[in-house]
Parts: sequence; C-alpha cells; structure tokens
Amino acid sequence: MPLLELLPVDASTAQWPLWSTTARIVVGDPALVGDAQAIVQEVCDAVELACSGVDCGDIAPCITS
Repeated sequence: MPLLELLPVDASTAQWPLWSTTARIVVGDPALVGDAQAIVQEVCDAVELACSGVDCGDIAPCITS
C-alpha cells in the first residue's frame, strides 16, 4: 500500500501535488492549516520561479573524478 494511503488526513493536515511528488504539512492547530499551506506554497513558488530560468545544460556536474 502506498505511503500516502497510510498517512492520516484530518483538519490539521494539508497535502497537494507538487513537483512530481506530494507536499504535506501537519499543524498543531487546525485553524492554522490554511495559513501554513499558503506560506509553504509561497516558498515553493519562489523556488520554482528561481529555477525556471535555469537550463539543465547550464548546470555543471558537482561530482568530479
């Protein structure tokens, strides 16, 4: 059974598809789940924007022999 099916989802949890995987947040106060998701989404949007101008051919390999 996939892990996502085993994880509980309730009012203190938000999960959504993100970058070919699943983003998931869990907060202690269910009233804050929307705010927490918005913060995470804002950061992810900024990362995506920063990376959108990068061509994979521009990235030098980090591993050298």
